[in-house]
Amino acid sequence: MESYPISKRTARFPIQKTTNSVAEATALIEKIKLAKEGDQHAFRYLLEFFWNDVYGFMLQRTQNENEAEDLTIRCFGKAFEKIMTYNQAFGFKTWLTTIAKNLHIDQIRKKTSTAFTTEPESVVRGNPAGYSTDLDYCHRNDGCHHDQAQNISKRADTVA
Repeated sequence: MESYPISKRTARFPIQKTTNSVAEATALIEKIKLAKEGDQHAFRYLLEFFWNDVYGFMLQRTQNENEAEDLTIRCFGKAFEKIMTYNQAFGFKTWLTTIAKNLHIDQIRKKTSTAFTTEPESVVRGNPAGYSTDLDYCHRNDGCHHDQAQNISKRADTVA
């Protein structure tokens, strides 16, 4: 098991050394099986066993302890919600880090999409600030075609 620099504040569980023994691998497979059956003790065992690995992976990616901890918590939540989809042909740690990586990518996409939205919400929705309706905007500006103004009028009539 690789070790990552983990702060004392966010390391929740003691770093566990992996012996890679057959007995340990068998126990881990058994815990995964029990977790699939809904055993809360098995969930707790898996969380404690893999916490530092996932947290360290996220800390390397985010370079932010709070973000790494939040993503790690969300990763385990999603993993336990979807544990029935886990395929034992792959390593459980690999499965967890894939979930964590995808959550991080989603978070980056979400941040990026909101960072590019610099216009007021009404402009983004197609109703520039200062205009009470789309029709009002079209009448004040020659930017609308006559057909567009009529369509907007029809929508306004059906709503009213």
